[in-house]
Amino acid sequence: MRHDPLEWLALTLLLGMPVFLIYLIIFIHDIPYQMAKKRQHPQQDAIFVGCWLSLFTLHLMWPLLFIWAVSRRAPLAPPPGSEDATLTPPQQSRGGGAGGHRTRPAG
Repeated sequence: MRHDPLEWLALTLLLGMPVFLIYLIIFIHDIPYQMAKKRQHPQQDAIFVGCWLSLFTLHLMWPLLFIWAVSRRAPLAPPPGSEDATLTPPQQSRGGGAGGHRTRPAG
């Protein structure tokens, strides 16, 4: 009995597609947690648990978790009082003119 190469291809696809679909579903359900982690969300652990619970509710909670994860912006600057937040005050120019800007000498 000789097997056709297309039969082997079909068998490979039949066995490989369920594994790929399970991986894809887990990858998609984890997107809100990855976004919360990137944005340093204070409740990122709760979002992680909610993502796993959404697998059992057939992703009904997923849109709510996504909105929750993006509801906080990523910090743009270090919090006040940290070592990185000690900036020197801007230097004032000593030139004349309106608003403290230097004027060009006439000539």
